[in-house]
Amino acid sequence: MRYLQQKERKMFGRKIVLLMAVLSSVLTACDNNGAADKTTTTAASKDPLLAGMEQQIAQYPDSVVLIDRLIDTLSQRNQTDAAATWCDTLLQRDTVNNLIYSLVKADLYRAAQQYPKAIAAYEYYLQRKADEPTIFLSLANTLAEAGDKRVLTFCPQIVRQFPTREVYTGVCYVKGIYYNTIKNYAQARAWMDSTIRYDYAFTDAYMEKGFAWFDEGNAAQAAATFAKLVEIDAKNAEAWYWLGKSEETAGRKAAAIKAYERCVLISNNIPEAKEALERLGK
Repeated sequence: MRYLQQKERKMFGRKIVLLMAVLSSVLTACDNNGAADKTTTTAASKDPLLAGMEQQIAQYPDSVVLIDRLIDTLSQRNQTDAAATWCDTLLQRDTVNNLIYSLVKADLYRAAQQYPKAIAAYEYYLQRKADEPTIFLSLANTLAEAGDKRVLTFCPQIVRQFPTREVYTGVCYVKGIYYNTIKNYAQARAWMDSTIRYDYAFTDAYMEKGFAWFDEGNAAQAAATFAKLVEIDAKNAEAWYWLGKSEETAGRKAAAIKAYERCVLISNNIPEAKEALERLGK
C-alpha cells in the first residue's frame, strides 16, 4: 500500500460498528454456567493483556462485547488470523445477528492484504444481505487491489443494481485502482479523472492519480496532481508528503522542503517526512 497513515484505501465511508438494540449488561451471563468456548480459546496468550481478555471470555463466553474487544485488540497487534477466528465464532453462534462480523473479518483480511480471504468474507456477507451498495463497492475495491480482472465484469453489475451517481463514482474509482494495480497507468488516470468529474472532492482519486504519474516515472506531473489536492484539502498530510516526495524526485529541492515541512506541521505520524527533511539538510 502507498498510504502511510492507513492500511487500506477508501472504504466508501463505511465503518464497522457493533449495534445492539438493548444491552442490559456489558457482561452477559452464559447459559452453560460459564463454560469456556473451547473452539476459540487460544493458548495464545503469552501477551498478558490478551490472556486477561481470554480469561474474561472464558468466564462470560456469551458476551459479544468482550469478544469484540478482543478482536479489536488482536487486530491492533496485527494478529489477523486470530482475530478472524473469533469473528467466525460469533458467526457460528448467530449468523443473523452477528453477520456484521463477516465484514469485520473481510476488512481485517483486506488490511493484511490477504485478498482471497477478504473476498470470501465479503461474498459470505453479500450472499445473506445484498442491499448495501457500499459492501458491493468494498468487494469490488478488494478485487481491484488484488488485480483480479473479475472486477471489470462485477462493476457494471453493481451499477445496474444501484444506479446512483455515488455508486457510479465509486465504480470509476475502483476501476482506477485495478488499472493502477496492473500498472496500466494511463487507464488508471483516465478512470480517476472520471471519478473526479463526478466528485471533485474525492481526495483518494487525486492520490491514486498522483501515484500513477509517480510510478510511471513522471514526478513533475505527480507533483502537479498532489499540488491540486492540497489546494482542495490543505490539511491532508499524506498529500503534502507525496507532493514533497514528487518535488524531490523531480529535483526541486526547495519545493520539496516546503511540502515536507507542511506535512510535519500537520501530522507527527509520518516519520518519512522528518527523515526527508534531515536528508535534505533541514
